[in-house]
Amino acid sequence: MSNSASVNAQVNGRAPLVRLYLVRGVLAAVWAVAFAHAHDTLGAAAITLLVTYPLLDAVSSAVDYLSVPDGPEQRVQAGLLVWKVRRGVAQLRV
Repeated sequence: MSNSASVNAQVNGRAPLVRLYLVRGVLAAVWAVAFAHAHDTLGAAAITLLVTYPLLDAVSSAVDYLSVPDGPEQRVQAGLLVWKVRRGVAQLRV
């Protein structure tokens, strides 16, 4: 395989991850704007936003975990996934 073909294969293989990161960024921005408007009174909307964002982040981490080959990177992703799920569950108890 030529060098340019190898680079193209790597770029094409990462396209779904780039899309995922873009969606995560947009969701974070939308979440921040929504929370800025809902935080005055800690009502149902604010609580829903506080709980859903960490869980959406955990789902994104699960996709990251599945997209990384076996090795140290996958173990790091697994640790981040566990931490994010625990954070989301802890906020459910509040």
